[in-house]
Amino acid sequence: MADALRHWLGAPYPLKATNSAFGFTNFVLDAATDALEFIIQVSEADTITHVGFRIGVVTGTSPVYQVSLQGVAGNGNPDGVIKGGGSPASATFTPTAAQNGTWQWIALANSYAATRGEFLALVIAYSSGTVDGANNASFTSVPTNTDHFTGFPYVIQNNAGVRSRQTNIAVWGIRSATSRQGKPWQSWFNTNISSDTTPDEQALRFLAPAALSQYTVAGVRAFIRTPASGKTVTVALWDGTTLLQSVTVDSDALVANNSTRLIEAAFQNAVLAQLTGGNVYRISFAPVQTAANFSLIGIGVPDALDLLAWPGETEWYLSTRTNAGAWTDDPLTRPIAEIQLADITAASSGSSGINPVLTAGGGHVRPRRAST
Repeated sequence: MADALRHWLGAPYPLKATNSAFGFTNFVLDAATDALEFIIQVSEADTITHVGFRIGVVTGTSPVYQVSLQGVAGNGNPDGVIKGGGSPASATFTPTAAQNGTWQWIALANSYAATRGEFLALVIAYSSGTVDGANNASFTSVPTNTDHFTGFPYVIQNNAGVRSRQTNIAVWGIRSATSRQGKPWQSWFNTNISSDTTPDEQALRFLAPAALSQYTVAGVRAFIRTPASGKTVTVALWDGTTLLQSVTVDSDALVANNSTRLIEAAFQNAVLAQLTGGNVYRISFAPVQTAANFSLIGIGVPDALDLLAWPGETEWYLSTRTNAGAWTDDPLTRPIAEIQLADITAASSGSSGINPVLTAGGGHVRPRRAST
């Protein structure tokens, strides 16, 4: 396959760069008529056992809340009918202050057998107890300062019956015995490194499917905190601790320093290294100087299996090391990065071509199946 044919693989989301601090937008449910409503679609037939969300802040003594799966009305709002009939797909829970800023999976009292492509509303609402301005809990609706402007799925902040649809990425999840779907998202990763820090190198650890017999990597696209002026960062492809190819990024050739940006870096090697599907590789970012203050930016999850809901699944995550030593893996952190494939050979046919597990635009066809 000619090098002109490229394919981006593994991007969680092309987030918009911002100089503001990353965080999460929480919606307070401080009245009996408030609700947070996620309008979603199930991508495959599955039996949903849990629903997931991120708790914002508990104020005073939290009331009891209910989470449920409902239908979606023609106007795009929840229809108010909990799925399951006499065996409702719902559960009650009471948030605690210890859960502030954490992702929670809540087991439904009755699981729900969803069909492929079914539209559902995941609704968090008041159930019982005292709820007011002094006793309440908030729940995350979207991340802040990303400006992704999604169209679907979406989340509705329902303030006493007045609904406001949010245009950023909805932070939600559903789960079965073997799968995850949605955007399970507990925290942001944004740890600055320089040549004299520990660690001093950050990497995207990735594994392309075995159905890719052979392929090469022409470059990488990553969401980063750009280094200070007058600094350089070495971007390198590794097989274990064996260097395969590299390129230098000069901070003075970037649009801005000390800023969050999406960058592309193409390797300059005349001949790209042949990689094998099913094998682990890493693309690392290492500042060359002190006070570089560079960082990959990523998402954090509480359980490694939650990455099943994200592109790359549980085989794509953060690795770090110090002084070119052994890699330390962090399967709970996913850098927002993707690789650019070239010279792709599919194992099924032995001929060059785009493998069917890959999809345009940096995504992938993901079964979201847990291995354990």
